[in-house]
Amino acid sequence: MAFNDTYTYLLPLIQLLSQLPLERLMGRGSAFAAVEKGNPTPTSDLVKSPSPVGDLPPFRPNLPTTEETVVELKRRLGKELYRFELDLVDGCKIAGRACDCCGDKHNFGIEATAEELIPMDRDPTYGEVISWLNANRGKMTVEASASGIYDAEYPEMARQIREFRKRVMGTEGLGEQQVEKVEAPVQKDLTLEEASVAAEALEQEGEKAGI
Repeated sequence: MAFNDTYTYLLPLIQLLSQLPLERLMGRGSAFAAVEKGNPTPTSDLVKSPSPVGDLPPFRPNLPTTEETVVELKRRLGKELYRFELDLVDGCKIAGRACDCCGDKHNFGIEATAEELIPMDRDPTYGEVISWLNANRGKMTVEASASGIYDAEYPEMARQIREFRKRVMGTEGLGEQQVEKVEAPVQKDLTLEEASVAAEALEQEGEKAGI
């Protein structure tokens, strides 16, 4: 009985609302009413965001050449190898305590740069660097450094990394060449000077001896 009483009470209101136009129920000035009539949505109801693409000049890519890219990547790889070399010299320790400075987290840059260089440069050094890292990975963990087992090997490992760095940067054997260029003329001048001094000394000794 309660349900029937409520329905009887609300029935006139339901009949009144069913006779009203839909746009009046939704609001005559709303965007929904305009769309219902087939009219375009009022511009005041739209949020217009400027398109930055239309304001930019045409893009003309000026990408680096392969040679320029190789030079830059080799410079980065050389810097990473130099940092790694210093860490190995210190036995993968900082302030005398084992650290993760020789671990994978810090050597991912070396491996990634070497891999990126392989298809652009035929130098076999990049593949050798990656193989070296894989072969010695277990010796460069925090636990390995703290154990002291590889302390005698770290200096040799640092030397190997230094050789890789010299090959990457193209400085292998450069120091020896510079020494030869500097020392060769010096040695020649000293030899002539010594010969002149020796000749004068012999002449003076001959005069003293009455020769």
